[in-house]
Amino acid sequence: MPKVYINKKEKIMKKLLIVAVSTALLASSLPASAQMGMLKKAKSLTSSSDAGMGDLTSQQTGIVNRLVSGMTNMTSGQAQVARALGLKDQADLLESERDALSSGNVKDKDGIKRSMKVSEDAQEAINTKMAEETVIDAEAKKEFGKALPFYAKGTADTIRLLPELKKWASSASSTMKGAGIRELPKLKKTLGTGLFVAKNLPKYAKKSQTSYKALSDFSKKNEIDTSEADDMLGDL
Repeated sequence: MPKVYINKKEKIMKKLLIVAVSTALLASSLPASAQMGMLKKAKSLTSSSDAGMGDLTSQQTGIVNRLVSGMTNMTSGQAQVARALGLKDQADLLESERDALSSGNVKDKDGIKRSMKVSEDAQEAINTKMAEETVIDAEAKKEFGKALPFYAKGTADTIRLLPELKKWASSASSTMKGAGIRELPKLKKTLGTGLFVAKNLPKYAKKSQTSYKALSDFSKKNEIDTSEADDMLGDL
């Protein structure tokens, strides 16, 4: 009689089939109360997972709202400084972005990404202009004085958000690692904005802090009072 060769994959599939059938038979042989207990446990696990996901989604909304508030202050301050330095195009872009942020239209990853880029690009132009012009006139000094608290508040808001964001990102990562193949794409989409912020905010916050220091130093050289704005940052 010829031998029948079965490859490893077929052996594994047969074993899995046997386990599945055995489990089904065991469940059907259990008393109704035991079967009900198994169902309740499964529902409990599902409810717990849903609750955890709900917490992450709610926390993500809070994080985004706080970030948007901080970026509203930052772009507002940047717009005033840009206009004082004669950077009209950058000032116009910053004011437009500030309005979008304050209106609540910036909520998702794409919107936040755009706002960060507008802010960062404008700041590069501001830094270049401050390096070229060491002395500014009285009118520009007034605008700088008005802008400083917005800069400081925006910077402080983003820095203080980092610990909460780190904690959220850790929870989100654990949830995704425990998700099934079918659930993972949905999770990534639902938590996409928070994941983007978690990846990019540390760098943005660092740049904001550096920008404020440059602005503060420039203001002091021009005899502009920075004490109120400096107090907002405290020991950050």
